[in-house]
Amino acid sequence: MVRLRLRGDTTPEKKSSRIDRPMTVREATREVRKGAPFFLCRLERIEREEEETEVERERREEVGEVEVDLRTKEGIQERKPPFCEYKKVMASPSLHPAAREILKENKELFPDEIPKLPPRSGDLDFKIELEPGARPPVKPPYRLSYAELEEMKKQLKDYMDRGFIRPSTLPFGAPAFFVKKKDGAFRMVIDYRPLNKVTVKDTFPLPHVKELMETLFGKRWFTKLDLRQFFHQLCITIGDSYKTAFVTRWGTFEWLVMPFGVSNAPPASMRLITLAMRPVLGRCVIVFINDIFVYSRTLAQHVKDVKWVLDLLRVSNLYVKIKKCEFFTNSTHFLGFVIDAKGIIPKHLKLELIQD
Repeated sequence: MVRLRLRGDTTPEKKSSRIDRPMTVREATREVRKGAPFFLCRLERIEREEEETEVERERREEVGEVEVDLRTKEGIQERKPPFCEYKKVMASPSLHPAAREILKENKELFPDEIPKLPPRSGDLDFKIELEPGARPPVKPPYRLSYAELEEMKKQLKDYMDRGFIRPSTLPFGAPAFFVKKKDGAFRMVIDYRPLNKVTVKDTFPLPHVKELMETLFGKRWFTKLDLRQFFHQLCITIGDSYKTAFVTRWGTFEWLVMPFGVSNAPPASMRLITLAMRPVLGRCVIVFINDIFVYSRTLAQHVKDVKWVLDLLRVSNLYVKIKKCEFFTNSTHFLGFVIDAKGIIPKHLKLELIQD
């Protein structure tokens, strides 16, 4: 509800009697019609005095109220994420002592969730350019099971609390569904296939896998870093969020960070990580979208290289999913290959050799 604060005389005859109080638009109109010369002082927003309906109360309790403008990072209270995964890795007896010391110095890079809305990156912000005359398609929501609806309610509230999405009043949107991840958790996916058909494609190239592998010959120490929900670590450029609108049982929402499922997400991610790792690319690091692979000839050099990479991640405000990382190993898998000091071999051939 909005009230006007007006200031003026109650009547033309009583010049000394002045009003300086909030009133509704209807009250102000009534006074002006009587002849009182009011002028607007300011607008005030007040809480609704009417009792909320049962439907409104259920929706508020299910999705949660948003009391701040989610467009700005300043309007969101930063959450303090737990570090359960970090503690589990640190407690592992197989963790190399050198890696343990480095992780102690960089704990804040390994939260269990992204703690805040990522900062805007100017030209690196995710853009969605539509073909001339195209509009985001309209599709009804998909039918979901009771378990999926409960999971959606939970994830919507979580994304809103973190500032990743906001309610939308747009008359169009894409439907959402779920896919099950390897760890048993559910990932909400938006069916952006119709949107992708009318999106101008980003031509930033992805690296050639064979070319990446050639740089690893002769290396003996490896560390593999997996960026946590990397797509959500990139903001959508201002003015493009409405194109990501998706429909649910609890209304329409739009993303403030890059969502999964849009066609230009891989090249946009590759552009960001390439810029972040530019000082070390080809020197001790190769990258592929959300994977960072650090390689070195000696242990002493690997310590320096890993520290350098973590410093670059800190500068770029990027976070790592520690439970999917490998630290200071002499053999590892990367992009379908088995890599060790002896050489590089496709993973399926390695399995065949073991079986033989």
